Amino acid sequence: MGLSGNLTRRFWNRANSSGYLNLITQYGDALQHVRDEELSHFVSQLRENAPMTLNDEDRMYRLFAAVKEAVRRVHGFELHDVQLTGGLRMAQGHIVEMATGEGKTVTVALPASWYALQNKGVHVMTSNAYLAERDYKHMKSVYEMLGLSVGLNGSGIDVESKKQVYQQAITYGIFNEFGFDYLRDHLVYDGRQRVQRALPYAIVDEADSIMIDEGKTPLIIADRNKEPSEWYAICSDLVCNFQINDDYDLDYKTKQVSLTDSGIERAERALGIGHLFDLANAHVLHILDQSLQAHFIMKRDSDYIVEDQQMKIIDSFTGRVLEGRLFNEGLHQAIESKERIPLSMENSVLGEISVQQYLALYERVSGMTGTIKTDGEEVGRQYGLAISAIPTAKPVRRQDERDLICPSKGEKWEAVLREIKGCHQVGQPVLIGTMTIAQSEELAHKLEREAIPFRLLNAKNEWEEAEIIANAGQNGAVTVATNMAGRGTDIRIGQGVAELGGLYVIGTERHESRRVDDQLRGRAGRQGEPGRSKFIVSLEDELILRYVNENDMHRKRPELLFRQAQCRAENRGQEMRTYLARIDLIVGEQRQLIYTHRNELWQRGSLRSILNQHVVEYIKSDMRPSSLNEEIDLERWPSYWQEALHSPRLKHYIPVWHKRYLKMLDRHWISHLERLRDLMWSVHYQTYAQEDPIRMFRHAAYEQFAEMQRHLTRQIGEWMLGQALPNLLEGKGGGVDGQRTADRSE
Repeated sequence: MGLSGNLTRRFWNRANSSGYLNLITQYGDALQHVRDEELSHFVSQLRENAPMTLNDEDRMYRLFAAVKEAVRRVHGFELHDVQLTGGLRMAQGHIVEMATGEGKTVTVALPASWYALQNKGVHVMTSNAYLAERDYKHMKSVYEMLGLSVGLNGSGIDVESKKQVYQQAITYGIFNEFGFDYLRDHLVYDGRQRVQRALPYAIVDEADSIMIDEGKTPLIIADRNKEPSEWYAICSDLVCNFQINDDYDLDYKTKQVSLTDSGIERAERALGIGHLFDLANAHVLHILDQSLQAHFIMKRDSDYIVEDQQMKIIDSFTGRVLEGRLFNEGLHQAIESKERIPLSMENSVLGEISVQQYLALYERVSGMTGTIKTDGEEVGRQYGLAISAIPTAKPVRRQDERDLICPSKGEKWEAVLREIKGCHQVGQPVLIGTMTIAQSEELAHKLEREAIPFRLLNAKNEWEEAEIIANAGQNGAVTVATNMAGRGTDIRIGQGVAELGGLYVIGTERHESRRVDDQLRGRAGRQGEPGRSKFIVSLEDELILRYVNENDMHRKRPELLFRQAQCRAENRGQEMRTYLARIDLIVGEQRQLIYTHRNELWQRGSLRSILNQHVVEYIKSDMRPSSLNEEIDLERWPSYWQEALHSPRLKHYIPVWHKRYLKMLDRHWISHLERLRDLMWSVHYQTYAQEDPIRMFRHAAYEQFAEMQRHLTRQIGEWMLGQALPNLLEGKGGGVDGQRTADRSE
């Protein structure tokens, strides 16, 4: 059944890429008549016959043939060439763009199985729990037929269950949960509580959502244990009476709000503080600034909703509620104060990592999505990944019409209603995408007045999404949705709808990202079906108001105005993500030092060496312990240490010392993270002084890191010389807090 490696490469290098497809077909023909157990044995032999390499193309094609056969047996359909090509590109480490309805869920089995043969484990990560569980269940039988184990990672499962999940050849789960597990693994005091093994291969589903949309928000492990400051209520009461231009300036285009000189004076008088920008008042200034953001930037039913006296965040890209998530930096509490609802506990950050930094830990990253070409340059720059656009299996028959641009919002909604009425009269299903909950509800009221039946889908009823989307393509259906519509779910058209022109998608605003517009368009015309799309917009839309200058409004054609506005918005988003990535690169260097040090502590014998280094450094710094149980001759330190090392009682103390040391290390690191977050906030103001905030942050961050290390060494030195060693040498029992711990070794 084999072809030589040279022949395989000759196929590979053809300008016509059908060579590898022919090879997969040839290998697959020989597998069609084998028994199920022989199929898994075939895969096992691929893994065992020779050392595995990711560049072994011939073996990859053989495996793909086996996956194709397993899919046929389990699901009853053949993987088509588009899916095989997409799987190949992902196996090579690319981000693949495949249109809606082309079968990305099944395609991922190809690279996942290939990576699984490397015996290191592969993480298939997606954007939400529904998709993770759906894809896991859909593909589980395929993997099992191939003899590959598969697990589902989720939040809320116990440590032993998580460890078992990570031991599987393939692990499905939410991207955030993989990152949180990494952070949690570096907070445990017992190495047996770690759940992840190495981080070799990651396949990122909905890659644009995770890498781009979520790329500006770090993953944070936090302990909500801090009572919210009384300053939130004080500052909220103050700013709610502020007047624009008198007390604050609002830049609508950049969504920036800042105090005027008179606003600063008014705040200083009302708050009873001196100079607002003194370092001593940094905490109050920060809360005051967040109160300004809460009152004059953040909008209810657009950025968040309030239900049952709780404020919940709305994802600006998907329209979904982000359950359990809080706005960072006190903005959440500032909004709660504005809405007069109970304030959430403030976070103490225990660990954090950016999307870019976490994915950089993997040996190889690949992924797939329906729309990412427009962000290809940023993906290449930030993640070092290439994008492969895969053509559709069937020609796209969707008609993407030119935008209808109206002078005003009122005229826009009239035009939208005319289009809906026309579709409803003939029975053509129509999906109307809106930007916010408020807009979707406004349109719903208009449809009610016109007696047009419809379904409304937004963050307030997202649990109905699957059912609403399943029926959105049926004859006569009218569906109003925020831009969450169909995310990860195909809209299948009903009987007779193709003759009516297929699903008609109407966008009522251009998004800041062209990619999100493409996602909405892509809901129609799946798998060669007919379809239609149009954006009906106005020159009063937020995109135009924020990103187009008054002079351009009169000089350029309307369609150019929207193109210009989207380019400016995308550039601004890229700048923000790049800035945060550069900041986190600095934090990441320090994080890696701490985590590497923590990893060393799990090695046998390392604790003795580390403690000795701290004490020696403490002595060299010529610092005297502030409080010792008794005088210790520091010159005799080596003999004290040697005597302690040979003490038979040492084995009882090591587990206690180990835990004590980790707690000290973590306490200093967590405090350092809090200082870094304050520092990130403060360097923001340096842009106004024409200072480079990145340079300033790097310099200050490393000064603070060095100071943290000095404090840790001082504390360790005082503890060892003042308590631990005297207790050990005199046999006072326990070494720390008079407790003994069973010998668990290091």
